[in-house]
Amino acid sequence: MDAMLQAHDLRVPSAMVQREAEHLKRQAQEEMAGAGQRSAVDLPVSLFEPQAERRVKLGLLVGEIIKSNSMNVDQERVDQAIAEQAATFEEPQQIIDWYAENPEARKAVENVVMEDQVVDWVLDQAQVEDENLTFDELVNSK
Repeated sequence: MDAMLQAHDLRVPSAMVQREAEHLKRQAQEEMAGAGQRSAVDLPVSLFEPQAERRVKLGLLVGEIIKSNSMNVDQERVDQAIAEQAATFEEPQQIIDWYAENPEARKAVENVVMEDQVVDWVLDQAQVEDENLTFDELVNSK
C-alpha cells in the first residue's frame, strides 16, 4: 500500500481528511474508555490528520481499483473467513448463523475480503526488479 501511495500523488479534499481524523479521534477515545482509561485530555484532531489523509487516499485508490476492474467480493472467501473466525469459538455454527442474520457484520467481513482481493490484484500487477545493494547502502537508503 505504501508503494501504491508513492506511485500516485493524490490531492484529497480537506473535508474528507477532517471527517476521517474526527472518526479516528472518536475511535481512539472509545478504545481508551473500553480499556478503562478515563482521561480529561481532549486530544487535538490534528494529531490524527496524517493517518486520516493516508486512509482517505488509500480508500480512494482502492475504490478506483475496484471500480475500474469491476471487482466483486468473492462470497466463498467471505464464508471461509467467517468459518475461520467461528472455529475459534465453542459453538462455531452459532457464530456462522449470527453473521448470516446480521448484514452489517457480514458487510464488515466482506470489506476485509475485498481489501484482500485488491491487495492480491495489486501484487499480480506489480513488477519486481532486483537491485544489488551493499549492506551500508541498504541501511542508509532512507
